[in-house]
Amino acid sequence: MSCPRHVIRATRPVAGSVCHRSLLSSRCTIRILSRLAANRYKMMLKLRFTDQRREPVWLVDKFFTIGGADDNHLVIDDPTVNSQHARIIYANNSFLLHDLGSPEGTYVNDQRITQRVLQNGDRIKVGQVELEVLDPARPENQPEWCLVACSNWLSGQEFPIRGRNQQNDIKIGRASHCDMIFAGTHLSREHALLTIKDDCIWVRDLSSANGTFINDVRITEGAVYSGDQLRLDVYSFRVYGPGSRSPQQTRPEDDSEATKIRRAVTLIAEPEAEPSASGPKRWKTRPTSPGNRQEENNKKDEYSLAVKAIAAVLVMAVIGLVVYLVIG
Repeated sequence: MSCPRHVIRATRPVAGSVCHRSLLSSRCTIRILSRLAANRYKMMLKLRFTDQRREPVWLVDKFFTIGGADDNHLVIDDPTVNSQHARIIYANNSFLLHDLGSPEGTYVNDQRITQRVLQNGDRIKVGQVELEVLDPARPENQPEWCLVACSNWLSGQEFPIRGRNQQNDIKIGRASHCDMIFAGTHLSREHALLTIKDDCIWVRDLSSANGTFINDVRITEGAVYSGDQLRLDVYSFRVYGPGSRSPQQTRPEDDSEATKIRRAVTLIAEPEAEPSASGPKRWKTRPTSPGNRQEENNKKDEYSLAVKAIAAVLVMAVIGLVVYLVIG
């Protein structure tokens, strides 16, 4: 029996907001910021309320504040929680918890702290509210496969990966019939296909215009394991789930020959009509495709040959004039 369809629609931010203005910047700028953010935050943690009052919260940003005021990343409506209670900073591949001088104090494992490096299994207490720190890369902490956005305006949002058929396939794109929908022009209508395996997610690119990347390597198909990065053009995610990478399976950045990744073949399109001398530069691939821009030099080579021919004619004319003047 097939599972019910699980559709996710990523809504756009309100016009005029900071997030909306950032989307209006150039695709090149968004792509660079997306890659920098994804590379910077190699590690994520999840905060789970012990009383289950609300859904867990992902630590993705470099600075993460906790308090009762509305301008915090995690807003806790409790009289024992100060308006600006605590702050978590990501540095040197670690998350450091700071108390901000709150009257009720901040505790980790029942010890009051001013600052403390967080680890898997720690219990944080802000006022009378308790949270548990979970490392999602551990299979026991993440019973279901999911994508966690780590760049652009989706940052920190969790998207469960749930198959709707016996093959456990999930189609991602911007078309309405896809299982996971992101309504952005950067994605193709059918961008990629995810298949749930025992210890990984198998990813297959569906001939998308702007590419599918695993740990910043463009692929046609390949396996992603818990903790890996999956990027669909400018949309960057971390993949977490119950599977784990075996010791023999190294990450692409460690040993590209030992991975299951099949790299995509880069094809260069045939040149089109020649541009005018005063017109803009023409690229052989779409401007949004990363790493594929290449200017055509055919016109430049033709100009070089023409200049050389004209120079030769002028030299011959000067020599003839000199001979005429001397003999005459």
